[in-house]
Amino acid sequence: MYRLVLIPAVAAVMLAGPAFAQTAPATDAPAAPPAASTEAAPSASTDKPTTEAPAEGKKLTEILSGIEGEPGFLRFDDIEWDSGDGTWNIEYLGTGGRKTTVEINGTTGEPVIE
Repeated sequence: MYRLVLIPAVAAVMLAGPAFAQTAPATDAPAAPPAASTEAAPSASTDKPTTEAPAEGKKLTEILSGIEGEPGFLRFDDIEWDSGDGTWNIEYLGTGGRKTTVEINGTTGEPVIE
């Protein structure tokens, strides 16, 4: 008796479940990702843009695209220009919540090894 009632009830819930799921409003075009800039991102501590890198250096977009190609890369966390030593200080998150910080020479685009 219970099977006769339970099986159709479960089937009805399974079929109707997706109809009640929340969906994002439909749009005609997919949202474009934010464009990478050659400027440094605002500092998390001051919320003010840092100094721009010099024009003769390697473009930030080229540096960031190289980091994005790293295995396990998820997203950038912080990007700052250090005008004192001419380097980009870049923090990014990887799989498993791993946070990596790299210092990149602003002229050559190569990592600074200390």
